[in-house]
Amino acid sequence: MRRKASPDKGFLISMLINMAFRFEWVIAAAALAAAHFFLDWPWWLPLVPLAIWFLQAFIVTAMLSFALRLGNSPQKSVPQNKNPYSKSMDSDGNLK
Repeated sequence: MRRKASPDKGFLISMLINMAFRFEWVIAAAALAAAHFFLDWPWWLPLVPLAIWFLQAFIVTAMLSFALRLGNSPQKSVPQNKNPYSKSMDSDGNLK
């Protein structure tokens, strides 16, 4: 028997995959870290692309998780047809 997946169970895995797809921010952070060590630039400059990388991956994954949660919401029951001129159906879906 297969289990149904919930949006919260795969959040961390989805975020790690999203971070892997946006790896160019790590390259920018590595270049700024090299500039910090060799050119004596400020130490906080490599942290900016890393923070952008993490926040961007978190926000995109949270939005996709929220959209998945909305898509998995249960369907509301169909309201009863009150139009007297339309054909009515019984509970089995057959025309009366």
